[in-house]
Amino acid sequence: MPRHASPFQIVLRKGIDRKPMFYARFRAEDGSLLSWQSTGQSSKTAARAWAAARLKRGEATTRQRFIFSRYAEDWWTEDHDYVQGRLARGHRLTATYLVVMRGHLENHLLPYFRDHKITLITPRQIEQWLMALRRGKLSPSTINHALRCLKVMLKEATRQGVIARDPSAFITGLAETPAERGILTGAEIRALFDEKRFAKVWAGDRKHFVLNLTAASTGLRMGELQALAVGAVQPDYLTVSQSWERRTGLKEGTKTGAGRMVPLPKRTSAQLAALIESSPYQEPTDLVFYGKDRQTPLSPRMILDGLYGALESIDITAEEREERRITFHSHRHFLNTLLRTARVPDPLVQRVTGHRTQEMTEHYSHFALEDFGEVVKVQEKVFG
Repeated sequence: MPRHASPFQIVLRKGIDRKPMFYARFRAEDGSLLSWQSTGQSSKTAARAWAAARLKRGEATTRQRFIFSRYAEDWWTEDHDYVQGRLARGHRLTATYLVVMRGHLENHLLPYFRDHKITLITPRQIEQWLMALRRGKLSPSTINHALRCLKVMLKEATRQGVIARDPSAFITGLAETPAERGILTGAEIRALFDEKRFAKVWAGDRKHFVLNLTAASTGLRMGELQALAVGAVQPDYLTVSQSWERRTGLKEGTKTGAGRMVPLPKRTSAQLAALIESSPYQEPTDLVFYGKDRQTPLSPRMILDGLYGALESIDITAEEREERRITFHSHRHFLNTLLRTARVPDPLVQRVTGHRTQEMTEHYSHFALEDFGEVVKVQEKVFG
């Protein structure tokens, strides 16, 4: 430490509640200044006394000038203070979300910021990092996800007083131009689910046939279909209240949080009932589209192989499928487009697909089949 340097500095700032508050920062043993921390005092005399007391107790220099890799050591794990705090406040942080964010940290943040002192990271460095990722041919979407990961970490560091200001606060994401997924035509849907061609198109596999028919006629996501339990299938509707995550397995809730109820056209209902009746697993908690056992669903790879094989049987080659960007999710796009083309009101479409707004939450607790009359008419016309 320089011979005549003050052991701490005091400055007046606005606190979290916007009221004036004095902040202090101490000097490390090498003379460098540590991050600002709130003294909790609104008078300079009291703030100086607070700082002097910390110095006397030997607490002033215990907050080390973190390098980024040290700060990031246990971030995005279940035991991290940030995660525990969010969960305690009622926020949803799924195991899959934590794995994904930890992946962004390890693959995109640490290679660049590993040895940076977190107190010295600047907006310019963050901007340079973004441009380096862009030159590395990462998609804008992936880069933006990595940026969100960094923003959360730096915002929390600011909130906790580890750094004085968030250098990412005014950094914006890159422009995204997501490629639009293709959908099947009405004629292709009819060919795909033609009972007379079932043996040829689906190689006699009733489970894959019913799974895809359900997806196309209800708009359920793949994970929601994988997690569909026998007890969730009613004669006129499905209760969608859980989802299957690739990394973590069965979880309560869906992608958007709350569950929903989705009307079934008669043909889909009959096919589901027949499939369940022929299944060796018929307990309410057993999976409808089971794989190796009653609690393990068909894998995404098996589902895709079944669909892609069926598409080739109706003369949609792999090359055409890739060119048109047809995927399993195209079933969901098909139903959404079908309902909107039939002028079904958007709030009703959202209730079926789960693309809901917050205002629609209450509707899910008052399900009645007649509420979905317009939807059922469209479903029956195409899938009946």
